[in-house]
Amino acid sequence: MVSHRDNKNQKLLVVMPNWLGDFVMATTFLNSLKQSEKAKNYSISVLIRDSWADLLQHDSRIDEVILYKRTGEHSGITGNIRLATALRTHKFDSAILLVPSFRSAAVTLLANIPERIGFKGDGRSLFLTHNVPRPEKGEMHFTEELHLLVKSFDETCVTSDSLPSIEYPGLHGNDADNYWTVAIGSTYGDAKCWPIARVADFLERMVRDNNQSIALVGDSKASAHVDDLKRSAGLNWLDDFGDEVGVVDFTGRTTLIEIASILSKSKMFIGNDSGLMHLSAALGCPTVGIFGSTSPAWTSPKGRWTTAVSVAGFSCSPCFLKNCTNAEFCLETISAEDVYESAQTLIKETGEV
Repeated sequence: MVSHRDNKNQKLLVVMPNWLGDFVMATTFLNSLKQSEKAKNYSISVLIRDSWADLLQHDSRIDEVILYKRTGEHSGITGNIRLATALRTHKFDSAILLVPSFRSAAVTLLANIPERIGFKGDGRSLFLTHNVPRPEKGEMHFTEELHLLVKSFDETCVTSDSLPSIEYPGLHGNDADNYWTVAIGSTYGDAKCWPIARVADFLERMVRDNNQSIALVGDSKASAHVDDLKRSAGLNWLDDFGDEVGVVDFTGRTTLIEIASILSKSKMFIGNDSGLMHLSAALGCPTVGIFGSTSPAWTSPKGRWTTAVSVAGFSCSPCFLKNCTNAEFCLETISAEDVYESAQTLIKETGEV
């Protein structure tokens, strides 16, 4: 637990999303709270999954970070009771739930928090004091959905069209290094993933034809695909960047801050609709997101230089499924050339031609 609490009259708990991408997009909510006159009377604590907490340790928008250990002491029913008991000691006046889960609503009720604001539905409505109707997926961007919760807390707050942002020393203001970053895999499921054969085509295009080094990133699950990628793409694989041009494999062997540092120094990011895509955009890296099973209208990357490449001609898209069961996988139809052209358009917008 980290605290730099000021002496304020009331206490507000913000329950952050559990997925990395949703958490990054939710930093726009913190921007909106900063504009709220009502919130100025509150010390602001955030409850966040311990996996992502490092990104908030130096954040001036909040007063306290409380860790949620999802796979540890806070797992299961007894873990939820343990978490609620710990939160009860803080004597919060209000809670805003950015995660639309039954568990979070039940925990804040058990923590005796008088005002509990969240999206209605999924059996949690009885646990909330303020039930906010949630739009259909893609009716508005995820960040705009969260602004509805701000308005429920403070109806006078004028929410801005701010972009996700990470306040962490050393991750901003650096000149880009001479590499692009390509992310493979998605924790949610394979239906989000650009096929490895297409990734191999793209790497060959960049390394062989464009003389461009690549940082390959992803979690430990993604690292299982690297052998397939090596068999598909006959490229120069490097241990680290240097004079040679090639691919450096960082999958499954970086901390969150280390991978954020890689992204912040990258000239370009290419990847699936994933947490790393949103983190890249929030850190100011030009970002190309690839969409098939999910909706760019709902979760497109938000940043200064971002774009989405999405499938066309598939009535089933977006399906929001974890795995595709159709004979033809929509993301197979997005070629290396499609992604390369989108990246080149972004480069022209940044003035880095």
